[in-house]
Amino acid sequence: SKATETVTLSEDDDIKRFVVGARAGQTLTVTAAPSDKSKTVEVILFKGEADTNEIENRLTAKLKENGDYVIQIRAFTEKRMSVSVGIEIR
Repeated sequence: SKATETVTLSEDDDIKRFVVGARAGQTLTVTAAPSDKSKTVEVILFKGEADTNEIENRLTAKLKENGDYVIQIRAFTEKRMSVSVGIEIR
């Protein structure tokens, strides 16, 4: 399944978290596209057991257990910006 959500991040509100349910053996892919292309957005697996690969604006995780996983998006910005977050589970 796949979903896209747009969030607003700012200096005072620089972290957003998403909770997704998934099964062991599935692959979770999260991409973050900031409106300001010069900015980098940190995408990490905040909670859940998985083998992860975190690179600029992207997270790929091979999930190890059934249950809820928490994804964290964080921007290092002094002004408000929107971020399009794509979440895919296969």
